[in-house]
Amino acid sequence: MRIGIFTELFWPGVGGQEIRFQQLSKALAVRGHDVSVYCISEERSLPRYQVQEGVRIWRHPIDPRYRSKIVSWVRNPLTVLRYAYWTRRIVQRERFDAILYNIWPVFHVLLAPAHIRREAVVDWCEIQKNLPFNLLKSFLPPRVRLNLGVSPRVTNEIRRVRGSEVLFIASGITSSAYASRPRVERRGVLYIGRITAHKNVPLMIDAFAQLRQCGYPARLTIAGTGPFLRNLHQIVLQSSVRDQIDILGSVDEARKVELLASTEVVVIPSKREGFPRIIAEAMASGAPVVTVEYPQNGSCDVVRHYGCGLVTSPNPKSLATGIETAIARWGEFSAAGLAGATELDWNVLVAKLERHIARSPVCIVQ
Repeated sequence: MRIGIFTELFWPGVGGQEIRFQQLSKALAVRGHDVSVYCISEERSLPRYQVQEGVRIWRHPIDPRYRSKIVSWVRNPLTVLRYAYWTRRIVQRERFDAILYNIWPVFHVLLAPAHIRREAVVDWCEIQKNLPFNLLKSFLPPRVRLNLGVSPRVTNEIRRVRGSEVLFIASGITSSAYASRPRVERRGVLYIGRITAHKNVPLMIDAFAQLRQCGYPARLTIAGTGPFLRNLHQIVLQSSVRDQIDILGSVDEARKVELLASTEVVVIPSKREGFPRIIAEAMASGAPVVTVEYPQNGSCDVVRHYGCGLVTSPNPKSLATGIETAIARWGEFSAAGLAGATELDWNVLVAKLERHIARSPVCIVQ
């Protein structure tokens, strides 16, 4: 099939959307599809067109400050509109067998010609609790051909307003890329991901301080970078357990695999998530996951769905207790994660997506 993917953020940017669509497009190309990605560029140095791992990548417009949001759910409106009208022309001109829209930045979907939007697939990466998003959630799902949900929570929420089938397509992994070491070779607590305010890493630091007070002997490792990293360094310096915390900054894939294979527990303290890929990576590495109960934290549903860890109340004491319990029940959660990871391999996920598209092939003919 000739597939067009339209997403605001893409490789080499770092984040959930970027990784999800880079990996999905690559997996589709590996399976023989002709894949083109159309995205916004955040770096002037990036080429407007290139081929990466069999995927054609087109970038327009260029906006180095695109991530600076005007309000909580909208980035630079001029860039968003330029992107929307550019992609509108593309879907009218090109003959795709399937069109996949990331829900963000929204207007590229809303401004698409109605006859094309009716045949499109829309990928929902999260559910937000605000009036504009609620209106969007009510309006859009019935007006496209197929909706994808990144997590059980997102899938169920869209299914309620859609009233028909919504396909659960997680943020997948290449399971063979990960290793799982035995329990005796593991130590410590790990956070790995973007360092932003909504990732709520300070909560994990406070919980780790309580763990140490209760006699926990190992260290906390924090890997990743982002706009909150400087603040995080200051918070760690003021912590009573600063000498037991390692802040690594950005790590490459090989180092990430090593960290996941050698940690006791992965912690996700976020206030807002869809299906963070780190859960699938932890599962494939045999590492239990502990997360916290926030209304917009889709990690909770993923952990419960696969039984790969625990969900706690969002306070330091409860999180510390959850980490202790996950360590005590390590074998149970590790085994459940490894079993569930087989469902999250990109080959499995893409095959499922292909079956749904193939039931009624999309062919946009002008």
